[in-house]
This record gives sequence, C-alpha cells and structure tokens, in this order.
Amino acid sequence: MSTHSATGTLILPDFLIDIPGAPPKEGWGVRVLGETIDDSGPQPELLRAYPEDDHWHAPGQVLSPGFVDAHTHLTALIGHGATDLSWPTILLRLDSEMVERTVESALFHNLAAGVTAIGEALQAPTLLPGILPTVARLIESWGMRASLSYLACERESYEQGQAGLAENAEMLELCGQGEFPHISAYVAADGSKESSGELREDAESLAWDGEARCLLHTERSEQTIFWIGGQGRVYTPLLDWRFLAEPVSWLILRGDDEVVGLGSDGSLFDFFRVMRSARRQSRYESGTELLPASHIWRLATSGGAELLGMQKVGKLLPGWQADLQTIDLTFPAPVTAANLYAQLLRYGSSQRVQSVIVAGKVLVMSGVVLGVDAANVRARGIAAARKLTGSLVD
Repeated sequence: MSTHSATGTLILPDFLIDIPGAPPKEGWGVRVLGETIDDSGPQPELLRAYPEDDHWHAPGQVLSPGFVDAHTHLTALIGHGATDLSWPTILLRLDSEMVERTVESALFHNLAAGVTAIGEALQAPTLLPGILPTVARLIESWGMRASLSYLACERESYEQGQAGLAENAEMLELCGQGEFPHISAYVAADGSKESSGELREDAESLAWDGEARCLLHTERSEQTIFWIGGQGRVYTPLLDWRFLAEPVSWLILRGDDEVVGLGSDGSLFDFFRVMRSARRQSRYESGTELLPASHIWRLATSGGAELLGMQKVGKLLPGWQADLQTIDLTFPAPVTAANLYAQLLRYGSSQRVQSVIVAGKVLVMSGVVLGVDAANVRARGIAAARKLTGSLVD
C-alpha cells in the first residue's frame, strides 16, 4: 500500500460497512491506494477494473471503519491494578518513564481491539513539561490517528492549571506547523468545582484563538465538546467500570443528526463492550425504545470522528481515509446484511478483530499487532505500574 504506487489493494470481505448506520453491502469491497479509499463496489466489478492490484480476500469477515474512541485517558491504565490508590495520588507519583510505558501499552491494546483513532485528554503531572508532545510522538510511531489535549486542572494550585494550559498551547502550535501528520490538538480543562471559572475561560479563549475544539471535563458519563459554530457530546457508558459498577445514566439523543461519539474513558479496551453498554443505556428523547444497533455502530465510528473534527475519517468512501478493520463473523447464529449490526453487538468482541489499517498502513494482521513484541510491551507496562506502587511512602 505504498503512497507512490499506482498498484492498489482490493479488500474483499463478505460484507462491507461503508457508511456506518446504513445497510451493509454484501459482496462488496474497497480499493485502497496510498492512505485513502480509492474506489468501492461489487467485488466482480473491482476485480475487472483493477486486475493488477493485490487481492486481500477476507471470507467470513466484515470490513468496517475502525472504532473512534472519542474520549479516553491513556494513562488510566497504570491505575487499573492500583485499587488502593486515589487518582490524584497516582498523578503525583507519575514520571516520564511511567507515562510513556503506560501509553505504549494502552496503544497496543487499542490497536488490537480495532480502535484506529482516539480523543485523548492526557492526565499526567504538569511537572513534566513537554509530556504531551512526547505522547504525540509515541502515537505517531504506532501509526494511529488522534486528537490530543492535556487535561488542565487546578486541583493542587493555580500554577498547575496554567502549566496545563501551556501544554495545550504548545500542542496547538506544533499541530498547526504540521509536526504530526495524523494528529490534531484540542483544549481540555477541568470543569469541576476543584478548578476556577477563570481556568475554564482561559481554556475556551485558547481553543477559539487556535480554531480548535474545547472540552470542559467533568466526572459525568457525558462530556460536551465545543467548537466555533457548534457543539457535540461524547458518552462514556463505562465511566465507573473500574469500580465494578456501571453508572445509572442514559444516552438520550435529540435526533439522528446530533453529533455524538462514544468513549471508553480509559476503562477498558474492548469497544464492543462500550457499544453494548451504550445501547442498554440509550433512547431517543421522544421515546422509550433502545437505539438501533446500526445507530450505535455509527456513534462508535463516524460519530466520534465528526465530534473530534477528523476530516474524512469514519466512512469507507472514495477519497476518505483508509482507517479500517476486518472482524470475524463466525457467530453461533446466521449472519445476513439485515441482522449484521445486531449480530456484531451481540457476539462481537475485541478478540474477533482480524486486521487493522490506519492511513493505508497495515498495523494488525490475523489478530496480531505487527512489528511489536507483545510480551515486552506488557512487561514494560507492568514494570511501570510496580514502580508506581513501590514508590509510595508508608
């Protein structure tokens, strides 16, 4: 899939989800050329039109846009095993190595689970200046797409909040200069009573000046993201998963055109579980029925991409980014175009993700993250967590 080659790759699955939420297409495929989708259509037509292309046959699989985790905290992973520690305590103990190793581990698990893009509100000590660009470079090296921010907070001091805003400002400047081809920046600030209204006002001003999005972060399962001329919401149904109890909350949509995405909040790496929980907690404002499975799939892909302002991400149409995944459909019940979305939400899991491509580059094949020593990544992540807990003073 070279960006300089006229030879493309035809991906030929049993089913194609090119527009999430719309009826899947049986017997269709796509042509990937460089970083984008060059063409799509019935497989016999593609094979006739591009006889010199590489053929990637994916029988028993569905081809779909990759998941967009529209709200996560990559460093949350380091606290998953430290159940006796408060998050503020963890933040104070983190150092650069812990952050990098934890982010690396989180990226590995996200990729393996079919997540091709993330909306990251980084939680890390502000005594580590430049940590956000460091994380950006890590994400670029893993080949993923992201919209990044630093979660500025005044929990410890006014100066802490200003240092967080400075991280956001640096990231906005770097992205404006084209430093990171597949990463954009937004601004995030604590919206709770622990931080001042002045911090929130400064965050909004910084975002507007940079023509970027702004998130005022709360502890709710729903976050609002603002931008010039619009706003949307990201819903995190597993917000309290780390405490082994899902919150009593509802994803209530005011209409099909509302800009809404789904997020894991850094709680786990199986987006199928995020989607299932979102559907259980969902309804339209005007009714009591759960949202259709097809609508949930849209929120998990193109909805999140639109919310984060990612251009031509989340659909598999000609001219759009080749960010995609193939998913094994060896389910206990028959799969048809009519029941595909429902079957995916019922039986799907991260273990069924077979391949992942971001910007035309194959990153996962046959469920294996390519070019990565999985055992080594896990070992480094666990070592970082043990360093965290071992550094505590009784």
